[in-house]
Amino acid sequence: MDYLEVALKFGQDPNLIESIRQGASHPAMAAFGLWDDREFENLADEIYANRENMSSRPTIEFQADD
Repeated sequence: MDYLEVALKFGQDPNLIESIRQGASHPAMAAFGLWDDREFENLADEIYANRENMSSRPTIEFQADD
């Protein structure tokens, strides 16, 4: 039994599993959504918001030693 079959046994959406098998979704998505906790309902939105609000890293300038 592969990990996709395990995800199905835990109640993962069969359409998502098929999407993973076809290469349209990342394999890590097999575990996504298997928890049922209101605390995680907006997790993806929070992650994207944090990424958008992060300051960009400064460019590193290298100096050659003479």
